[in-house]
Amino acid sequence: MNIYITKPYTLKDTVDSTCVIFAHGGGACLFSAKACNDHGIDKRWAIVFNTVVIMPEFRNAPEIKQPKGMEDVAASVRFIHENAATHGIDKTKICLLG
Repeated sequence: MNIYITKPYTLKDTVDSTCVIFAHGGGACLFSAKACNDHGIDKRWAIVFNTVVIMPEFRNAPEIKQPKGMEDVAASVRFIHENAATHGIDKTKICLLG
C-alpha cells in the first residue's frame, strides 16, 4: 500500500490534527496519487486548510476491475485510523474527499 502523507510545518508538534483523505479523481481509471503529489496538490491543501492530507494510491480500471480500487482506498482509511496517533491525527477528525 502506497500512501502519501503531507503534514504542514505549522502542525509539526500537534497531536490532534484534522485529516483529509483524498482519493484522487479520474473516475477510478485515470490519474494517480503520485501524479497529484508530484503537482503539489496535497501540499497546497495541507497549507491552505492547515490539515494533514493523505493521498492513497489505488489500482485503476480497466486493468483492475472495481471494486478492487475502492478496496485499496478502504484499506488506506483503516490504516490511517489505526495509526492516527503516529501521525498526530485525531481519529475523530478524519474526512474523505474524492
